Amino acid sequence: MIPSLATRGKLVLTTAALMIIVGAFRGAPPLVGMGGGVLVALLAAYLAFFPTAVLLRRKKIELSWWVPPGDQPGGALAPERPFQLHIAYRNHGSRTLRVLSTKVLTGRGLDVSPCVPATVGAGRQVEHTTDVRPAVAGYQVLHGAVLVLGDLLNLFEVHAYFPNPIAVKVFPRPRPAVAPALKLAAGVNSEHVGQHQVRRRGL
Repeated sequence: MIPSLATRGKLVLTTAALMIIVGAFRGAPPLVGMGGGVLVALLAAYLAFFPTAVLLRRKKIELSWWVPPGDQPGGALAPERPFQLHIAYRNHGSRTLRVLSTKVLTGRGLDVSPCVPATVGAGRQVEHTTDVRPAVAGYQVLHGAVLVLGDLLNLFEVHAYFPNPIAVKVFPRPRPAVAPALKLAAGVNSEHVGQHQVRRRGL
């Protein structure tokens, strides 16, 4: 769990390197100094964000989730009917954490909507909900989640995997009730059922 450069951080690093290279070739010390200053600021931002990785190693960050009963009879879950997944982030550390994204790892039978970013203060808990759409019936498993934590300037990020499997059972859709067909009396031919004209011969 070592912090790495985010997209913005890579752009800043590339810009600083170009400033130093161009300044060195053209003999422009101010440009080289500006590039060096950007690198120093980037290094300072890295050192300020590094304790977040330490919190992850010390397991100061927790993730839990649960699925409430569905809207079907008995609280059952049905295919193609989205249900809510409640996600809770707990921060037991002394620093504010910024959760940039949460990727829920599931099988092919579940389609999870993107989770919104969250800011979790020191010693706080933040809860969010996201929609999950089951595609087929059967047992489906939410294996875990990958959290991406970032700094305030979005220069660095660290990825953390939280294994937290939870199984949900998706029931097939109930079929519409069909009225049972009338059964004919045993031993009676269908041709003899109903009204018939009877002729009687007189004496």
